[in-house]
Amino acid sequence: MTLLDAGIASVVAPRCDAAAWFRDFSGAGAGDDDAAPRLQALARVALDSHGGSWVVAGDVDGDGELELISAQCDLATHDHHHVVSLAAQKLDGRVLWRWGDSAGGKRALHHDVPCQLFDWDADGRLEVVVCDATHIIALDGADGRMKHSFPIPRHATDCVAFARLSGAERPDVLLKTRYTDLWAFTFDGAPLWHVHRPAGMRTSHHPYVVEDLGGPGAPGIVAGYQMLDRRGAVLWTLESKRQDLSKGHVDCCRVVRRADSLDDWRLAITTCQSLGLMMVDGRGRTVWEVVGRHFESIDVGAMRGADGVCVVADVDHRPWGQSPVCIFDETGNQLGEINTDYGRHHDLVDWTGRGNVLALAEARLLIDASGATLARLATDEADGPVRAVRCCGLPDRSSGLLLGTHEGAAAYLFQTGTADPPRFGTSENFTFY
Repeated sequence: MTLLDAGIASVVAPRCDAAAWFRDFSGAGAGDDDAAPRLQALARVALDSHGGSWVVAGDVDGDGELELISAQCDLATHDHHHVVSLAAQKLDGRVLWRWGDSAGGKRALHHDVPCQLFDWDADGRLEVVVCDATHIIALDGADGRMKHSFPIPRHATDCVAFARLSGAERPDVLLKTRYTDLWAFTFDGAPLWHVHRPAGMRTSHHPYVVEDLGGPGAPGIVAGYQMLDRRGAVLWTLESKRQDLSKGHVDCCRVVRRADSLDDWRLAITTCQSLGLMMVDGRGRTVWEVVGRHFESIDVGAMRGADGVCVVADVDHRPWGQSPVCIFDETGNQLGEINTDYGRHHDLVDWTGRGNVLALAEARLLIDASGATLARLATDEADGPVRAVRCCGLPDRSSGLLLGTHEGAAAYLFQTGTADPPRFGTSENFTFY
C-alpha cells in the first residue's frame, strides 16, 4: 500500500542511506580536486559604486545583450530595509545609468533586496522595479527614468514578487515586511488583500508563487506555514508530527512535481528554527521530513549522476568550515553530502547539455549527484568571497551562471551548457532564499 493509498495517515521519515557519499571541500580539503578543469568567465564586471551584491541580469536596453542591475540597501537593521541606489551596467563595465544615493547604502548581501527585473506594464520591455522607503517604483530599464509608482505601507519593503491574482492585464505585486505582514496590490496600487501573521505565525522570507496550484491560472502563495489562494484566503496550514512549527518561519519552498491531482503534487519546504526539510503534497500533507538541521535554500531538478528528481538543501547557521550541502532523491533518501567552508548559496545549472549539476558559490565548484567534481569556477581572489550564484540564460540561448562577490566588488558570468534555458537572464521573482 502506498502513502497515497493510506491517505498519508502518518509522517514517514526517509531512509538515511549509509552508502551515501561524502565530500569535504572545507579548509585543507578545498584543494582535493585541483586537477578539475578551471572554467574561465565570459565576463568579469567591476560593479559600480552605486551597486552592490544584489545582482540581476536581463536585456534592459533592448539590444539583445545581457545587462546587469546591482543594488544597495540602506544601513538600517536587517529586519527593515529598502533600496537606496542602483547601477545598470553593460558586461564590459560601462554604466548605462545610476539611480539613488549610495552614501546611505551597504554593498554586502544578507537578505532579499526589493529589486526585480520585470515587464510590469506589459509593453514588451523590462522595467527595474524597486522599493524605496515609501513607494514601489518602476524604472525604465534603458535609461532609469521613473515610469510608474505608488505609495506602499510602512516597512513593506522586504522583497518584491509578481503574480497574476486579479485577472488584470498587468500582473499584481506582492510586498511584505520581514516577518509579519504580506500585501497584494494591483498594478495601479489598489489593495487586493492583506495578511498579518498568518495563523499567528511568521511569514516566509519570500512569497513563493506556486502557479496553477488552485487550478489552471490560479496560483497559490506561500505566505509562511500557510498556502493562500489568489484572494488571500488560507488553502491549508502546514502540519508536522516531528517539528514544533510554532518556532521560526518558512525559509524556502520549491515545486518538485506538478500533477493533475493535488494528492500527487510535491513541494519541498525548509523550516527555520523548527529545523526541518519537508516534502508535502498539494494539500499541505507531509509525505516525508528530515529533522534536526537548519536547512535553508532548496534547488530541485534532474541531476547528472542520479535517477529522477533531486532535492538539494544547504544547512545554514553553522561554524565556518562546517557548512554542508545535502542531496536527496524525491523520496527523501540522502544520496550525498558536501561539506564546505560556507555552503549557503547554490543552484542547479546545465553542464554542456548533458544534465544539471550543482554549482556551489563559495567553493566555486560544479559537482554532480555522484560526488564527481566537473569544474572549478575561476575568480579573482582579490574580489573576495563569492556569496551569490544563479542560473542565467545567455544571448546565444546557452545556459550560464552569474556569480556575485560578498562586498559587491564584481560579478562573473560563466557559460556552462548548450541546452535551451527557461528564459534570457535571471529568473522572475529572483530571491536570496
